[in-house]
Amino acid sequence: MNMSYNVKYFLLVTLFFSSIFAFKLFSFINSSHLSFVFSFLMLLFNQRALNIFFRFIKTAQVLCLAALYALIIFYISFNTIVIGAYDFSMLATWVNGFLSFLSIMALVSLLLVWNPNKSIFDVLVSLFVLQTFFILLMLIFPDVRDFIQSYIRNDSQLERMATYGGVRGLGLSGSIAFGLSTAMGFLGLCLHYWFAFEKKSLHFVIKYLLFFLCLIASLSAGRTAVLGFVLGFGFYFVSYGVANTFIHFLKYLVTSVLITYLFYIVIAADEKTAEIITKYMNYAFQNVYNYLSTGEVSTSSTIALQNMYFYPPKDNLFFGDGMYSGVDGGYYMDTDAGYMRFLLNFGLVGSLFIYISFIILLFVFNACTNFKGKKTLFFLVFVLFFVYQYKGDVVLYSVSMMKILFMICFYEFFKEQSRVLR
Repeated sequence: MNMSYNVKYFLLVTLFFSSIFAFKLFSFINSSHLSFVFSFLMLLFNQRALNIFFRFIKTAQVLCLAALYALIIFYISFNTIVIGAYDFSMLATWVNGFLSFLSIMALVSLLLVWNPNKSIFDVLVSLFVLQTFFILLMLIFPDVRDFIQSYIRNDSQLERMATYGGVRGLGLSGSIAFGLSTAMGFLGLCLHYWFAFEKKSLHFVIKYLLFFLCLIASLSAGRTAVLGFVLGFGFYFVSYGVANTFIHFLKYLVTSVLITYLFYIVIAADEKTAEIITKYMNYAFQNVYNYLSTGEVSTSSTIALQNMYFYPPKDNLFFGDGMYSGVDGGYYMDTDAGYMRFLLNFGLVGSLFIYISFIILLFVFNACTNFKGKKTLFFLVFVLFFVYQYKGDVVLYSVSMMKILFMICFYEFFKEQSRVLR
């Protein structure tokens, strides 16, 4: 029975991982597509899980969520047709988002039946550790990196990441930059929650190693990932109190400095490894190096991002231009900043509708769930999404980020409602 339990858990982790990171398998098929198919096939052969799925797909919360996606898809289509832009390039992601919450519902239903003793944060940390393993493996062994990337990356992606000296664009993920870094940042937030509420008794050394290795991998994915790790410290104030949190922070800080120094001395002795570390440090801590040399805390990406914010055309301020991609297939008006892309595409009306809908969604799931630290979690999720929106389109739109949120919300909602109905 133990063996069956572990096999089922490994299978679910694999499917969740494949769904969230959506790495390429074949020309037009990625891992998310296969995860969607297999999750529903397994659901059909498990009556208990199927009953859970159908019980909750009929709830007001899920039906309203489905209606929200349908309304957004309709509005964007109608808006771009009325304006005369006929740009439907954004719709594929919204449809993918709609299908993704159905897929996550199926997997959560299976998790509740197959592994009821595992929390959703156990699964999320497992996904985080698994992706960390792949990133570090590819970072340390260039041959492994080249082998994996030859299957999951196209030529343009490889050319784009070549400027980072082989320390970025790693891991098993369809996204090689902002999308992966935001997902890793969200998982970093979940890791802190897991430490603070579910694994308070976990040994300090294990906590430190998990945190340190996951942070290294996350920074490789993108510097923006650090936001999730920083926000995650808020959980400790709620769980441990201010005084204990401060003591824990000092302990981790001193340990980090000592271990990092020893680690660097030992590893840097090898010339090839030292070269990898140098490239990694130059990328991950570019803002620190810039501050030491110029006195300004900035990176190449933040400088470029500042130029992507400007006053939109007044004629279409309320309803936008109905354009998401330019005529050349690139970013419309050469900006990929999240708030600007939403504003230019469907204007103030559409943007506010999406932002307010997301906030209402967080309030709804806060009201219909009951778990430790939920108010802190949903508040930090709100901050995380809207800060990331400054750099890229994330709120309700990032499929990987929304899948992680759906995992938490659906699991806790299903579990709470099942308890009430008994």
